[in-house]
Amino acid sequence: MFNPTSKSLSLIRCTIILLIALFACYTLQAQEYYIKLKHEPIIIPGQNFYITEVVDGRLNQTDIGFVQTGAFNKKVRADFEHGLATELTDYFRTCQTVFSNFEPILLRVTYLDIYEKTTFNELGRVDIRVEFYRVVDDMVIKIYQADAYEEEYGMDVTKGHEKRIRKVLTRCLNDFAKSGVTREIPLVQTENEEAIPKEPQSGWMAQEELEQTPVVVEETHFSADKKRITAPWADNINFMYSTGFNTTGFQIQYLGWADTIRHGQWFMPFTYSFSFYAIKPGLLNNTDYQSMTSITGGVLLPFCMRLNDHLYLSLQGGLGIGFESLQYPDESNVNHFIFDATANQYLMLLPVKNAGVNLGIGVYEYFVTSRVYSWDVGLKFMFGVKF
Repeated sequence: MFNPTSKSLSLIRCTIILLIALFACYTLQAQEYYIKLKHEPIIIPGQNFYITEVVDGRLNQTDIGFVQTGAFNKKVRADFEHGLATELTDYFRTCQTVFSNFEPILLRVTYLDIYEKTTFNELGRVDIRVEFYRVVDDMVIKIYQADAYEEEYGMDVTKGHEKRIRKVLTRCLNDFAKSGVTREIPLVQTENEEAIPKEPQSGWMAQEELEQTPVVVEETHFSADKKRITAPWADNINFMYSTGFNTTGFQIQYLGWADTIRHGQWFMPFTYSFSFYAIKPGLLNNTDYQSMTSITGGVLLPFCMRLNDHLYLSLQGGLGIGFESLQYPDESNVNHFIFDATANQYLMLLPVKNAGVNLGIGVYEYFVTSRVYSWDVGLKFMFGVKF
């Protein structure tokens, strides 16, 4: 029998107190995650403007989104420690290049949201929408608006949000510079003085007016709770049936939204899939074999282009390697390596809502170094769910 001594009781009490303290530290830890932008130079090709002030015109100014922290991915609010307007104004004043003939521009942020999601790995995403204003006397004139997003997959994406925020800001500034709506400021030069730009004197009045101006949120770009710009999909499980000249088959595919690899309007999501195909019975009639089994594995690269809010064009191509086992009528076998190449082209109909049914149809081409057949062409039908 165990008889507790004073030392053992003291040890138990200390252990309990330590566990309670650790639990309290976890539950009472900071409920807000602060982001500080690194002050690195902003490079904008063809720039002829600079940002004088940043105005916070968001509907929800309590935070800029949520991040996941700790071993259990606890969800906490994220924000700038001194507010969005102060943080971004200080960032632009420190990091942008200004010349005397650059036009001063007032920047209004109408939407900024950072977002994290954990599936097979972590997704970190930033969405932003900004408006550019020209200040003329006592009036402000909206001359351009831009939006952008940046996302990344990794094991820990929280620390990368400040870099993603800088990237989307730079992308919006690049779009603004390419728009051609800015203009050079006429220089005012006095005797024995260098030429300096003539800047408006009513910047603070313009900022107060902008802060009081309501923002109309376009439902086609934002989710119902207005927390983030809705991505075309988050997670999809698709079931595909294919039928061709030489084979029929089924495929189970996981398709995840990602466009960190993109060129123009094309982007590359990530996908995992498993396929099963059976050759049509007549193929073996013209061979010396009575049965055939093959297993291949490889890489399939999916490229997608958004045609409208619901419709996407997907072009896929891949290479694989495996082996083929052929059985003769006397039950002897011959095995050898095979190589294959696959191409798919199909249209996907995806719901705009956060969950729904996916549909798709397309064609495929398949080439293989099999001793039974060397090619196949056919149709592919897709049915799946978005969640």
